[in-house]
Amino acid sequence: MKLIRKKFDLITTEEPRCFIHVYPELCKGCEICVMMCPKDILAIGDDLKVKVVNKQDCIVCNLCEWHCPDYAIFIEKKKKKEQK
Repeated sequence: MKLIRKKFDLITTEEPRCFIHVYPELCKGCEICVMMCPKDILAIGDDLKVKVVNKQDCIVCNLCEWHCPDYAIFIEKKKKKEQK
């Protein structure tokens, strides 16, 4: 399945805007979250499970979370005081 998507051109921040939680025991390696991410922050690791590779580039769009069929990933947006 090839997904055609437009990449977002946004400024990368030094500090991540969110916490990205992945449950490897729930992940079946379907790569849907990897294909949906507009900033390519997710990849499939050697164990065929999703891993976060560029956490600071996350724009908190939640597309990975919304499309995961197994609820193996979720995004928790940082509160203002936690971002510092």
